[in-house]
Amino acid sequence: MTRSACRAAAVALSLLLAGCGAAPDPVRPADAGGPVARGDPVARGVGQLRRLVVLPVAYTPGDCEWPDAAPRLDQAAVLFLRDWKGYEVVRPPRADSALRLARDLAEWQRTAGAGASPPAALRNPLTGLARDLAGDGVLLIRAAPACAGTAAKALTAIASVVGSKDATLEAAAFEAGSGAPVWRSAIRPALWEGAQPPSGPSAYAMQRAIEEVFQPMENAVPAVLKPAARQKEHP
Repeated sequence: MTRSACRAAAVALSLLLAGCGAAPDPVRPADAGGPVARGDPVARGVGQLRRLVVLPVAYTPGDCEWPDAAPRLDQAAVLFLRDWKGYEVVRPPRADSALRLARDLAEWQRTAGAGASPPAALRNPLTGLARDLAGDGVLLIRAAPACAGTAAKALTAIASVVGSKDATLEAAAFEAGSGAPVWRSAIRPALWEGAQPPSGPSAYAMQRAIEEVFQPMENAVPAVLKPAARQKEHP
């Protein structure tokens, strides 16, 4: 190898080593609208939001009046999240105001694009509720079943695409501190097709729908593995 080739190889090796040891590019904290900062205790995924404030189910009947749909879905969701996914479920003490918030969020999300953050009018009560209940996140469940003519529709299988207009059951989780969405799932439960009022789907069909919509949700991170809250630096 010539002297010039050796010199070029040495320079390339030094640049490679310098790149490996370089400090990572700074990132903005989540509440500033950017990625979560490294070392910041704010959750990167829904599994970190182990203490979930679960809002009442926002049920929009449309042409499908199932009188007990909301409480049945509500109970099934709480049990599944707690017993199978490992989340600590917290319920708002004022059910009426929590239901209004759930309905307003559901109506906003119905037209908002996937990944959109709630406007201030919704974000402020959401984060305030989470703060009051020491929650890591807030969970919204929206049910909008359709009865009339569903058998004639081409799509009768589960619609697994998030934000699908054909979805009749949706769930979304929001981070407590910023109100930013961190997870969403939308399906069209096949077992709901053809169910008519007032009885609606069977208990099994309700349970299966909850399992299907929450199956993609990661399990809660065990408390012992969660990073301790970082102390604020004083000037």
